[in-house]
Amino acid sequence: MTAAIDRAEAHLAAQVRPNGRLHAKCSARSVETALYLHFLQGTSFAPQSIPRLRTWCDQYTARPDGGSAATVTKDLGKLFSDLLVRGVLGERGESGATRLTESLSQFAHSSRSRKQILLSVLLAEVGAISFDGLAYSPAEFDFANSQHWAILMMAAARMIYGNRIGDRRFLSSNDLDRIEKAQSPNGSWENHILLTLVTLIALKPGARLPVTIRRGVDFVEKHITSDGGVPFVPDIDIWLTAMGGYLLSGRGTRSATRDKMAEYIAGAQHATGGWGFSEEVRAADVDDTALCHLFLNLHGADRHRDSLRAAERYIRAAQNDDGGFSTYVKGAPSEAEVTAHAVMALAASDRDRLATTRACEWFTRTQMDSGAFPYDWTLSSQYALSQVLLALRLAGYDAAACRQLRQRALKYVLDSQNTDGGWGRFSGRVSTGLSTAYALISLDDQAGYEAAAASRVGHAFLRRQQGPSGEFFSPPDALGPRPLVYEVKTFATLYAYWAMCSYHRG
Repeated sequence: MTAAIDRAEAHLAAQVRPNGRLHAKCSARSVETALYLHFLQGTSFAPQSIPRLRTWCDQYTARPDGGSAATVTKDLGKLFSDLLVRGVLGERGESGATRLTESLSQFAHSSRSRKQILLSVLLAEVGAISFDGLAYSPAEFDFANSQHWAILMMAAARMIYGNRIGDRRFLSSNDLDRIEKAQSPNGSWENHILLTLVTLIALKPGARLPVTIRRGVDFVEKHITSDGGVPFVPDIDIWLTAMGGYLLSGRGTRSATRDKMAEYIAGAQHATGGWGFSEEVRAADVDDTALCHLFLNLHGADRHRDSLRAAERYIRAAQNDDGGFSTYVKGAPSEAEVTAHAVMALAASDRDRLATTRACEWFTRTQMDSGAFPYDWTLSSQYALSQVLLALRLAGYDAAACRQLRQRALKYVLDSQNTDGGWGRFSGRVSTGLSTAYALISLDDQAGYEAAAASRVGHAFLRRQQGPSGEFFSPPDALGPRPLVYEVKTFATLYAYWAMCSYHRG
């Protein structure tokens, strides 16, 4: 296993730039590619990109696993993607709205009402479904208590809806002013390509704010991938650098690389004490802040004292009344994996035991009967579970309810292992490298013969997913925005490295 760890570490280290930034691009995705093609059609912007975008969409629908909306019943993200691409290509599925509604009814998440409006409006905009079946009021687009990018996204969706139904109640000069002021220096909105595209589509009728549109188009053009598609976001390099630096620091090697990574992270901290997922993102969030804190604390608590104290203040101020944490906005429903990372950061400083204990108690109330936790930003039941178990261990929380939580969790992990030694996103699903890595992280500190045996064959499966260069491969499972899956290929290597290092230390 040592050789596999060394190759993975070399692969990760090779992606660290001279300034310490661990850089990995996001892969092209069908949603953004189709929306950009839709926006460009009928305009004079970037005519050279239209053939490449259309070819990408044609190839997507021709894939055995792509563009087959008629066979999709429960996978909301896949259903939406397929309907959207086919709509942009001129195909309209009369049952699309019905299938979308049925699928949304199974999307048990607090953002369901917002996503239903957004996804329906976009499908109607590209002609996949009819606007006649939609009946929204202006107030239904108001999500003032949401994160900044979601507020902007729904303002743009309201404009699209108003443009299409010809109702000026949905169109406000305040929206135009907000959109213009919110555009980043690089031409994006929050370094978020999907948000940028929805905004451009909203501005397209009458070419409102032409300079703003031109800057937005230039931003998207810079990030068209080599295969002709468009990604969800350009990168999530703050998150990657923090997580990568934390894991590399845990093994204690490549000190020069780690020093550069720590310098990069410390320099990217916002005045609020938090961090966003990328350099150009104005909004900080709890998840990135917690991971940056973990890395800097492990790299050198004294060296980064001021940054760490500011991050702790940011995290503590974000704690919900129920003890948990949400990603962006205090008061939004608490999320297991984000709460886990907040606990890990607070436990590392050990300066606020009350906040840590309240969060750990939230875990014991939130665990499902199956032993798993609700998923939020990753489409795998194994991910949140692995982070919660690690957080409880690092926090030293060992109340009776916590011991029961661990027992249920261990049973869930063991019962969901496949005969090939790996784990799927959910019990009974095909094994993937990512879900297997998450499950192995969960098993890291579990005692007993059964856990040891499961871990041993699980690692054998995981090592079979590694290529000669050290990179690990896995189908993607990250969600952004929920329920749409996006891919950063480095994730598979990052989590496999984590799982192997944990096992090797044991």
